Amino acid sequence: MNTLSSKAVTFLVGLAAGFILAAVIIGRAHRAGEPVSPGVAPEPRVTVPESQAPPPQIRRRAPVVEAPAAPPAFPPFSAQTLEEPQPTPHRIPQPPVEIVSLDARVTESNDSWDKYAWQLVLRSRSDEALVCSAVIKFLDDAGFIVDQDTARGLSLNPHAQETFTGYQLISQPAAKNVRSTKAEVSVK
Repeated sequence: MNTLSSKAVTFLVGLAAGFILAAVIIGRAHRAGEPVSPGVAPEPRVTVPESQAPPPQIRRRAPVVEAPAAPPAFPPFSAQTLEEPQPTPHRIPQPPVEIVSLDARVTESNDSWDKYAWQLVLRSRSDEALVCSAVIKFLDDAGFIVDQDTARGLSLNPHAQETFTGYQLISQPAAKNVRSTKAEVSVK
């Protein structure tokens, strides 16, 4: 374990020394007025007498490549970018049909069944004529469904209020448990 950590320390010291040496070399080249390209080491300065200098076509330097300027990390600050967001109204869309009322009562009764007649009043909120279906649920004390009736093809004119009627025969003894009614309306 001790030799592993000493090897890691030796590696990190060598890596740091390499970075320092590279920074010194690039700094000297930059102070001397030579262009420094990223990833290209500066050429060493060697003075050669003119008589021993290579011909001009051989004395070429590597071209200097400049990277395009990067866009700013954040957009420029202005008072316009700090505007308060306007609150949006949270409107719950209204259903196109409103249930105005629902009434139900026993109109006939015998030992086998009770006849529950119902009246459902609907109002249209739409600009167009609607065709609806309604489910009338007959509930017990706890809100459980004892029986139900379905009415289909209920027509409503735009912004009109209409009354629809129907009935359901509910068998005994379940009919004795009916305590309330509920309507659910769907638009086709």
